[in-house]
Amino acid sequence: MLNSFNLIEGAGSAQSVATLNKTHYYSVFQDIIGVLTGEIGCFHGAFVTKNSLNLFFNLLAMHPFTFSRYRLHSGTFRFVMLASIPLLFSSCKSKIYEFDVKPRTIWPSDSVRVTYKVRGEAVLLVYDRKINKDTTYRQFTLGFPGQEGGRHLQVTILNEGDLDEVAFDGHFAADSLVASGIKNLARWGSGFGVGTVTNPGPYPLDIYHEGRKLHLGIGKADAKVLNGTAVRGAWALCAAISPAQRADSTHLNPRLNILITLKKQ
Repeated sequence: MLNSFNLIEGAGSAQSVATLNKTHYYSVFQDIIGVLTGEIGCFHGAFVTKNSLNLFFNLLAMHPFTFSRYRLHSGTFRFVMLASIPLLFSSCKSKIYEFDVKPRTIWPSDSVRVTYKVRGEAVLLVYDRKINKDTTYRQFTLGFPGQEGGRHLQVTILNEGDLDEVAFDGHFAADSLVASGIKNLARWGSGFGVGTVTNPGPYPLDIYHEGRKLHLGIGKADAKVLNGTAVRGAWALCAAISPAQRADSTHLNPRLNILITLKKQ
């Protein structure tokens, strides 16, 4: 939640117009500017600086010559003040500035870090949604009471030994079909490692990951070469294409993929 603050020094009750001095005027103007620029927060839709509101409305009723020493034209000043009232209160609407959950993939016993920055009194809802026997999603919803919408983020909960797919769209390079990409840190964190690697596709594959190379024939599996490497990071898959396949490339599936079992690091 955004910190709320009061630019008028001291507590006490609102002072009468007769006792206002230059410092008070300056504070009121600063509060008005702060609200219009979003620097002053609101609580339950009310302007935090209550004293400033009292002063603000008192200023509207002041004698035209009160501001003569500040060279302000009374009519113009009052018009600007009145026109700014809707802006003052519209700036107090609840708003979500930032909302994030990391990592986005966890083991059942893992915790996540939730960061958020809001204006107003927000509520965070967390619940689990089981898709099948192997996959559970943890849903995080940040919103405001009595308001529809909000922001939603989803975390995947996996178990050791579950399968994950590494798949990327490829492109032709000479006599090969090459596909590469990154399993990012925000999605996977640092706790997931590779166990067994399987090639379910229609081509023999050369697999490159963390400086290691693994060759897998069609339907083959390996539990040694890439065992213990991290799921996150850069992957590259390369399939040799025959001249006949290249000549009839419209029938080729350019997407290359492998399956990996997950293990804790």
